[in-house]
Amino acid sequence: MKIKYYYILLLLGIFIFSCQENSNYKNTSNMLYEVNFDSHVRNNVKEIEMVDRDLKIIFNCGANLSQLITPSNQSMYYYEYRGDTIINQATDKRKSVYVLNKRGRVAEKYDFKKRKGIWESDYKETWSYNLGGEPSEKNIYSEANKKRGYYINKEKYKYYPNGKVEIYKYGKDVGSGIENGLLRLETRLSNSFGDWLTIEEVDEDGIPYRNSTFTYTYDGQGNWTELIYKEVNNYLDRTTVDTMYRKIIYYSPSECAK
Repeated sequence: MKIKYYYILLLLGIFIFSCQENSNYKNTSNMLYEVNFDSHVRNNVKEIEMVDRDLKIIFNCGANLSQLITPSNQSMYYYEYRGDTIINQATDKRKSVYVLNKRGRVAEKYDFKKRKGIWESDYKETWSYNLGGEPSEKNIYSEANKKRGYYINKEKYKYYPNGKVEIYKYGKDVGSGIENGLLRLETRLSNSFGDWLTIEEVDEDGIPYRNSTFTYTYDGQGNWTELIYKEVNNYLDRTTVDTMYRKIIYYSPSECAK
């Protein structure tokens, strides 16, 4: 898929968790969707259109991510399911491969480039989960990190009963002399639907890095149709305010009947 379209939902972060859910709604989201978009999908979603964002997201009857479509140029990017492996080949020279564990969650992710006719991986993620099925640790290998003085290569997660999640981010910071230590701590708080209300992040010295807030409007199926987002990023010295709208189409019972 084209990376440039990811900015549409990067406002929500690129982390994966299963958060608290309202018992009145059934979460039918596929873990791969959460990896890419950090959001839940409930109750037989067929299509999500990001209004004025040039992106449509298509699901199959199994609630699995199926296609990404950019209407402006009629581009379509398919997810091919092969047992415990999912392949998304954006071009003849780039593809991503996801390997699922026995519970259907992403255990490994690889980004490949084709060089001289040979597929080579220059990025890898490996995920571990706790007994409740929640992510406990993510490890990242990136060939590009070898050229950087600051990068994160490990994340660990700690969960609380009130919907709070703490994410400890470890890596290298040449400027601070940190070789493989804690660089940032991110704290997230979710609402009863499992969607994020706040995300706060501080660096290794406790200095605020960024602070984000989210306000939602939901439809009758428990999926948000409007999101008001605000982020204060001290690292970039920038404040961002944005409103996103989603048009959601659901499968009828007959469409997915066996």
